[in-house]
Amino acid sequence: DVIYTRAYVAVDDQVYYSSVNKTSVLEYAYIILGKYGNGGYDEGYQQLIRDLLEYGASAQLYLEHKTDRLVTQDFYRVSIQNGTLSDGMKKGYFLEGDDVSLVADATNFSHWETSDGRFLSNEPVTTVKAGKGNETYVAVYGSSETKVAFLDGDGKVISTASVVNGSVTAPAAPARKGAAFVGWDANGDGVADANALTGITASKNLKAVYTTVSNQIFLAYNETGTTLTVTLSLAGDVRAAGLELSVKAQAALGVPVAVGHNGVIVNVVEDGRAYLSFAGVNELTEETELLTLTFTKASTASVTPSFDVVVNDIYGLDANGDPVTVSYAVASAKR
Repeated sequence: DVIYTRAYVAVDDQVYYSSVNKTSVLEYAYIILGKYGNGGYDEGYQQLIRDLLEYGASAQLYLEHKTDRLVTQDFYRVSIQNGTLSDGMKKGYFLEGDDVSLVADATNFSHWETSDGRFLSNEPVTTVKAGKGNETYVAVYGSSETKVAFLDGDGKVISTASVVNGSVTAPAAPARKGAAFVGWDANGDGVADANALTGITASKNLKAVYTTVSNQIFLAYNETGTTLTVTLSLAGDVRAAGLELSVKAQAALGVPVAVGHNGVIVNVVEDGRAYLSFAGVNELTEETELLTLTFTKASTASVTPSFDVVVNDIYGLDANGDPVTVSYAVASAKR
């Protein structure tokens, strides 16, 4: 349960009060357990806290007290900037899906947004659903600028942009495995709107819309220190006889360590390039991983690779199980 406290002191018959402080046993436990950074407490003390939370949940069930909000469930912290929650406080703890009431001063109020720029509401008092993760909501004042937040298919902010003369320039939509980008959803209905980037009169979100791709060559890459790893996957019921992959970047990458998976044979590995064949690979299904290339970079500086993919022969199966030529898409994304 939540505890509200305030301090006071009397000086010459005058009483001075501090602002109200909001805390809870749950918040204390989360601090000890390092949910908001390393709390610096040893494992023995942290295990004691975990055991106490388990005991508390058992007591809730036995006493039938808030059994839909057990202390062992995952609560997430909501923090408020330039406004408050409905209880006048700057922070609170919520379960995923809880209603969170945001309150801002209506004077010169512009809008609510998330800490990464996702638009929420033009109303000073509004309600949002708590997500799965800690979140900060910001009340913005005095802004006459109209902005658009571009969201990926999962609702995460890609970037924000200012609207000029009712129009906005969109970023490149992130690639998704087994899917192709088709446009931006302007109305929250999951449908791409051909006019989403024009005729904008108020701040809003535009969410990327994708359609399923039957056959796709997908390249995922990531960097750790001086290592760049590229993973090639093939999605869809397709077979292939051979494929040539060239990886380019701003800096020379050198010869990678190449490892084939699921029957892939790596024939030749050269500077930034690998030739591979699919001998023995049958009925490659959704998200079949075929190849990993590991490059050692000259430094930890980030590089953005580009990919050239040449397919010598790629085919699928018809209703009778006979090979037929298929079309395919190539996509890549950082992971």
